[in-house]
Amino acid sequence: MSPRPETYISVDVEASGPIPGEFSLLSIGACVVTNTGQNFYSELKPLNDNFIAGAMEVNGLSLAKLKLEGEEPTAAMARFRHWIEKVSADTKPVFVGFNATFDWSFTHWYFVKFLGAGSVPARSAFPAWTSKPILWAGAGFYGRKPIKRKFALFILRKPAIPTMPLTTLKNRRRFLPEC
Repeated sequence: MSPRPETYISVDVEASGPIPGEFSLLSIGACVVTNTGQNFYSELKPLNDNFIAGAMEVNGLSLAKLKLEGEEPTAAMARFRHWIEKVSADTKPVFVGFNATFDWSFTHWYFVKFLGAGSVPARSAFPAWTSKPILWAGAGFYGRKPIKRKFALFILRKPAIPTMPLTTLKNRRRFLPEC
């Protein structure tokens, strides 16, 4: 039996702090690595008023505005799950990104919290890949083993969030994950 083909999905989130639950997921952006026109974006209502000033400086979002205009977390996560299922179709979705462990922790927590334990897309078939293998791959090595450079360089070529509002992009001071 041959392995199931994979669809690489670049994901980036913005949050009000470092850990889900105590702090809120404020936005999710994603795109299919091989087709950045297939993308997803949502800004969510915060769970509470907790924030770390540095996090809010980085993301440039407004808690007050999101409380009024943000999408309900249940609706946003249902839409995100549906989008992942649609773009991955019969393939295995693979989560990639810059600082993927941070992004994964928020998306996973929100899937479980708002849609239930069995709601994570393809469950373990949507693993978190850290940025280290991707960035090392750009140098042509992962650990001590040479790997194919085209894959990693392709991942790092285009912005992952082509639908993010321009005002948000202007305020961002960190590296966006790229497709």
